[in-house]
Amino acid sequence: MVKTGLDLLRGPPRTFDILMYLLGKNEEEVGSVMSNLNLATYTFYSAVERLKLLGFLYDRREKGFPPHTYVALTNKGKEAAKLLHPMAELVGSTLEGLKLELADLDGMERTEDQNKRIIEILGDLQEITFTMGELSEAEGYAKRVADIASALGDNKSLSMSLRTLGKVHYGRGRFEESESEFSESIRLSSKIDDMEGVAEARYVLGAIREDAGEYDEAMDLYQKAGEASKSAGNESLEARADLGYGRMLGKKGRFEDSLKKMKESIQILEKLEDYDELPRAYGNAGATAFYIDLDESLRWHEKSMEMANRNGDLRMLGYSLCNISGILNKKGEPKKALAYLGEASEISEKLDEKRMMCSVNIQMGWAHRLAKGLNDSDRCFELAVQVAEKYDLAYELGDALLNWAYVDVERGHKREARTKLKRALEVFDDLGNQTRVNKIKKTLRSLSQ
Repeated sequence: MVKTGLDLLRGPPRTFDILMYLLGKNEEEVGSVMSNLNLATYTFYSAVERLKLLGFLYDRREKGFPPHTYVALTNKGKEAAKLLHPMAELVGSTLEGLKLELADLDGMERTEDQNKRIIEILGDLQEITFTMGELSEAEGYAKRVADIASALGDNKSLSMSLRTLGKVHYGRGRFEESESEFSESIRLSSKIDDMEGVAEARYVLGAIREDAGEYDEAMDLYQKAGEASKSAGNESLEARADLGYGRMLGKKGRFEDSLKKMKESIQILEKLEDYDELPRAYGNAGATAFYIDLDESLRWHEKSMEMANRNGDLRMLGYSLCNISGILNKKGEPKKALAYLGEASEISEKLDEKRMMCSVNIQMGWAHRLAKGLNDSDRCFELAVQVAEKYDLAYELGDALLNWAYVDVERGHKREARTKLKRALEVFDDLGNQTRVNKIKKTLRSLSQ
């Protein structure tokens, strides 16, 4: 039970808090729980999924408009919560103790050692609150660390606080601020030869570039993150950076090279038993293997789904379901694909995950086309294009347009198909994906005959 308690404290964020909150309560409406605990949608549903997988919680959806969903602890969950309640008190007292010590130090003129201690306390608080998903609190503590560390010339603590601020702002979609903070963190960490700090900052900068569809820049940052990780002797950070580099190889259509790089990273992550990173690593390998060997791709995605279930990682579970449906579509089994996509669609809506929404609708559009439901196919591809355009998801936009064009081809609407294909060609040409560019050019030539 202690191990279970530690797992709940570790993640997903706020899982432990939800368990404790529901102790002694009857069914509670989802909106009420989120409001009382000040939880974001993603944080709430990731934690709830983890509790459901453990058998600690059930949910009930009430018909009507709008529909209401209620959550409550199972008998097993109630017993677990009672046993784990002392741990909640311990965590609370630890936080309270840190805050009381901070308040005492704030009320006095501090010596150099006391200033170092206040930075340690603030550093602990920023890390704990960020892990718990309390982004506003984490931001406040990180800003205080930055102010004090800057005054003391403590570049290591200042660099660390900038990385926390960068992650907070990245999570909120404030990419310019995030980029500026990570860039300054790199400069400071390089100055004091803190290569782990350099590696972490470069990796997140790479992720920002990847999200923006700037794959050459992302590839360069992932490569440099890997070099810094190797210099620091941190195998986990190095494997994560190599995964990012492998993803960029796949985006450029270099699938064999991509899969080789990913397999090397997976071996390291498995050796280190890095269970938090493995679902995504397996999913990355499956996405690349899709273009090489469908059966191998399916095996990777099944491993990703199994590990995501084990971790209560709702986000990766959604992507795994979506990716498996893509394989089933490729195998000509659209009905099976749509069954997986129904659950993936629910997850994407719960998490408000725009990229997943695009992927789900692209796969649904493909499945409906295979099943001869062309009107349903149009609807799905149109929605994918709208979301991709609104949120600047370049790769998903190109993919949706390319697949939507095949619906036009099936109808015999060659002009409409060519219009979509030419637009998709521009997208993939800008992204440097030569494999997709060649495929579209070949399709355009066939439509001109």
